[in-house]
Amino acid sequence: MLTNRANSKPSGRIWMRVHRTVGYAFIAIFIVTVYFMFLRLKGEPDELEPRILLHMSLALTLAPLLFVKILVARYQPPGSRGLLPAIGITIFALSFTVVAVNVVPLVLRNATDDRVPTITSVAFVLVVLAAVAMLLTKRRDDELSVPKKT
Repeated sequence: MLTNRANSKPSGRIWMRVHRTVGYAFIAIFIVTVYFMFLRLKGEPDELEPRILLHMSLALTLAPLLFVKILVARYQPPGSRGLLPAIGITIFALSFTVVAVNVVPLVLRNATDDRVPTITSVAFVLVVLAAVAMLLTKRRDDELSVPKKT
């Protein structure tokens, strides 16, 4: 939704419907997941570890944001839609963090040093550095087309 794909009317309507469909599917999956996670925690006799508390807090922060985004999308005047991208980016960042909080420790726990050859790690680092260097040295098209005022 942050690209210029929605500029033309027919294309804009299609992308809006796709975004709305994926958004409602995300909300449905989120609600079902929260329900089953609460059932999983129901019989837990001990205190929860901090990572799980952080995971749960972030997930519970997502719920009102999803509700607010739906309200803003439905009832805000069409000319003033600046709040929607901000809420959407926040929802994306929180969702990514909710998943990463549990996935990263799992991957690190299962990782061993002897599985990956050194050359693979060096190649990975070099590719990342090359990509960053390319992004830093690349000019944007609008910077090239706008004449500088002196």
